[in-house]
Amino acid sequence: SFHDELIQMRIPTPVPGVVPVVLLIIFCDACNQFLIFPFIPFLVRSQLQLQPEDPGVPLFSGLLAAAYLLGQFVFSPFYAGLSTRLGSRLVLLLCILISNAFLLAFGFSSSYVLSVALRL
Repeated sequence: SFHDELIQMRIPTPVPGVVPVVLLIIFCDACNQFLIFPFIPFLVRSQLQLQPEDPGVPLFSGLLAAAYLLGQFVFSPFYAGLSTRLGSRLVLLLCILISNAFLLAFGFSSSYVLSVALRL
């Protein structure tokens, strides 16, 4: 049968070579998102000059943490269209580089509004 012939031919798929690259990209994205979480309340208190017991610290910390996910949600369709035109490999590489540059700038930001803007 045709199915048996396909099994006997054992045509290699491109998936095994792509999987490590995709996993690396997911890992980099997760690091960008979650490595800063423990430091966000300290950053918010410093930038907004709040006391540790101030009830605004959790709110502003949550908004700063959510800004990254909001940026991904809003700009994903743009990146998808761009990857269709330019190729996914180039767009993924550029997105990782730009994301890391913005993360570095976020680390040096001194204002809360700038920090939120850099996380978008």
